[in-house]
Amino acid sequence: MSRFLFVSLFLTILCIFSPSYVFAQTDESSTPALSTEEEGLVIARAAILSSVAITTWGLTNWDWGSNELKLASEGWLTNASKTGGSDKTGHMFFTYTLADLMNWEFKRNGMKKERAARASALTSLGVMTLLEVGDSTSGYGFSYEDLIMDSLVAGVSYLLNTNPSLEEKLDFRIEYWPSKGLTDRDDYAADYSGMKHLFAIKGSGFDSLTERSENLGGLPPCWIV
Repeated sequence: MSRFLFVSLFLTILCIFSPSYVFAQTDESSTPALSTEEEGLVIARAAILSSVAITTWGLTNWDWGSNELKLASEGWLTNASKTGGSDKTGHMFFTYTLADLMNWEFKRNGMKKERAARASALTSLGVMTLLEVGDSTSGYGFSYEDLIMDSLVAGVSYLLNTNPSLEEKLDFRIEYWPSKGLTDRDDYAADYSGMKHLFAIKGSGFDSLTERSENLGGLPPCWIV
């Protein structure tokens, strides 16, 4: 996979949702409520654009359509797994990120908090299910472990997006540095040895830590990872 295509796909997805990222704190009271039909169109647009991006990636990088349909068991988070389970946390991070981007997009377009959170969680899960269906036609196969992890983190996304106090305390992050020896022909999206997926507890979400940091001269609260 060329680095150019990897960067292009990333920028395409970012451009789809970038206005939402910038205006994520839109005041719901100042945004007209959408009708059911209008909500459907907003959701459909996000689902179609995301599905097209995923399908393009799958056809060009993961050999979708090259094999007959098959199921696969990948070993969960154990040494029996080819990647030691890092592909599972990778699935979780992508589902989480996609759900959050969609949540911002839906709220920006006028959907209320709970409806946007529910729609983004379900839509992102639908897109990731499409990914598994595509994988079932390649050498990877349909992994029920991947789909379970996707479903789990879609639920987490809904929970955080409907509970501001939890969202202030919990986060899911990634650190990435390309692995040594990686070339332009390699799949950067599957470079798991160069990735760290982090579940973080944000010190800034706890009043006691915030007050303590102020007493120390305004130092930012710590992150506990």
